[in-house]
Amino acid sequence: MRRAFPVAMCVLIVLMAVGCGGSDQSSDVKGVLWRWTATLHGLDSSTGVSAVPGIGNYLLTLLEDGTFSAKADCNILGGTYSLSGSDLTLQPGSMTKIACGKDSQSGEYIALLRRVATWEIYEDGQLALGLENDAGYMYFSAA
Repeated sequence: MRRAFPVAMCVLIVLMAVGCGGSDQSSDVKGVLWRWTATLHGLDSSTGVSAVPGIGNYLLTLLEDGTFSAKADCNILGGTYSLSGSDLTLQPGSMTKIACGKDSQSGEYIALLRRVATWEIYEDGQLALGLENDAGYMYFSAA
């Protein structure tokens, strides 16, 4: 009986560790420099995915400390984020306010970041940020 108790405890600990959920994939999204590559407006694929011109001009990095930094064409912004499971919200804070060129998507990029609600990394390594109210997705690739 004395030997059965420690063995039973070890088995219980292993079962609890295995049963406490899968791996935390949040480390896959943090600390990576992401380039905005495309947007899907709405969930209807007939609207199509629009590519982002000048993808190197729109960057995003989620830092380990709960802050993020982003480049929106000629502007730089920062803020905080909340990540829980597949839920992600971004709270932009300070930002430079430089007037970018007429073809800039800086304003749209920042507006979309404010609407992010979920995240997922696809098998090909692409990051998809889902927008609130099923409004579509922003797609990113690792820089």
